[in-house]
Amino acid sequence: MNNNKHTARSTVEAGLMSIVVFILFLITAYIPIIGSIGSFILPIPIALLYIRHNRVVSILCIIVSSVLISMFVDPMHSISAVVVYGLSGLALGFSFSRGYKATFTMIITSVTNLVGSIVSWYINIYIILNMSLTKMLEQIVDMIKQSAEMSKNMGMNSANNPLYDQIKNLDVNFFLFSIPGGIIVVVVVTSILNYLVAQKLLKNFNIKLSPIRSFKEWYLDNRIGALIIVFVCVGIVLKSKGIYIGNYIYSSSMIIFDYAFVVVGAAVTFYYLTEKFKVNKALAGVICGFFIISAFQVFLFYVGLIDLLLDIRGLDPNSLGNALRRKFLSK
Repeated sequence: MNNNKHTARSTVEAGLMSIVVFILFLITAYIPIIGSIGSFILPIPIALLYIRHNRVVSILCIIVSSVLISMFVDPMHSISAVVVYGLSGLALGFSFSRGYKATFTMIITSVTNLVGSIVSWYINIYIILNMSLTKMLEQIVDMIKQSAEMSKNMGMNSANNPLYDQIKNLDVNFFLFSIPGGIIVVVVVTSILNYLVAQKLLKNFNIKLSPIRSFKEWYLDNRIGALIIVFVCVGIVLKSKGIYIGNYIYSSSMIIFDYAFVVVGAAVTFYYLTEKFKVNKALAGVICGFFIISAFQVFLFYVGLIDLLLDIRGLDPNSLGNALRRKFLSK
């Protein structure tokens, strides 16, 4: 009898969550601004079912919601959406149910988001749009160049504008070589936002997750930093020898290299503003945000690089800075 009640309850919850997922999908598809927020909420109902019941119930929710999307949108968009939010939701539910720490959970969701994004992009480009990636990129490049020419014809001074020169020299390879690194950055950011949203929402169901580090305590493990630098060096060597794959490795690793150190630099800056100069957190966040989107991004990059080498805040137990401090303090 209890098993029947449990089965009925899980079935009803799966049905309700399927409708919630379907509504959220429609919001993300047709209301761009609100939809960008909804995309981070989509995996949460699936994760909740995984925690409260099991993976079978959460998979049932994915199947029912995909059928609803197929009926009201189209089957291809349904499959494209399911592989993204479905895999992400299962990964979150799996990690939360086993009590994994925030960092390990985000690594798992990053991998599933990466797989989901690749499959989704393939479906959208090759099946729905019925064109190759190269052809799509050629159209994007042409549109950018046409927009630049239109601006020039409208009287914009392009003689001493370095951006105009960069646009003139833009080609498909620029985007093609940068795509792998760009995807990795996007899936990592998405995984962090998924976790933060899940942490807030699941609190309402008395589900406590492993706390994520405060932004001012973010750092790049020196082993990961060294690995990124190795990839950059490998890319440079292969590219200099004319090996084609070297372009992908160099461009993508440089994107990851830049973003990683800029984010760490922003975390260090936020730490000093709030802890040393007692600046209000909101104002410190605005300052760091301005630095990230402005020319001061270079400043953040070098701060992040210095933090990797010296571990300014003393957070990384494996850092060179901590090793030097232990050596000199022990004397």
